[in-house]
Amino acid sequence: MNLSDLEGIGPVRLETLRAVGIVSLRDLLFTLPIRYEDHYTEFPCSVKTPGMILMNGVFQDSLKTAYFHGISRVTGTICDKSGKLPVCWVNEPWMARTIKAGESVRLYGRLNIKNGRRTLQNPIIVTDTGWVPVYKAMKGFPAKSFRNLIQQALENLEDCCPETLPASFRMQNHLCELN
Repeated sequence: MNLSDLEGIGPVRLETLRAVGIVSLRDLLFTLPIRYEDHYTEFPCSVKTPGMILMNGVFQDSLKTAYFHGISRVTGTICDKSGKLPVCWVNEPWMARTIKAGESVRLYGRLNIKNGRRTLQNPIIVTDTGWVPVYKAMKGFPAKSFRNLIQQALENLEDCCPETLPASFRMQNHLCELN
């Protein structure tokens, strides 16, 4: 199986991968994440510790969009049983159309605290659960699409990365299989 056989890979994306040194499925599989995001542990809206957090809540009112010198700012307040938290997106005007009032939503973003005021800054909408790998950004290649490529390569692991060490050697040295 080749890179071009993966779903979502056309000539432009194939060239993008080649430009960063990914020319085979093996290269793709050995492209390691730069970090992981925790899409499992949810925090309440009352959280007071700054950092990256995941929360589940409802926007009771519609999000509001304002423009300043060509830059959009979408604001709203997410609520749960513990309280409320202001949310702000900069230069993401589509969020006002994406999130509807009264709809439950899971958001992952940075909680900032400035002058005693808490704000969830530029969160993403989360639909998955667990530890999500984050790879180095590539121009023209969305993170979700790259994760999908990795998943496809993992499903075809035996084709691109056959085991090279004898079973006896792996057992003697307490090594796991390559896959």
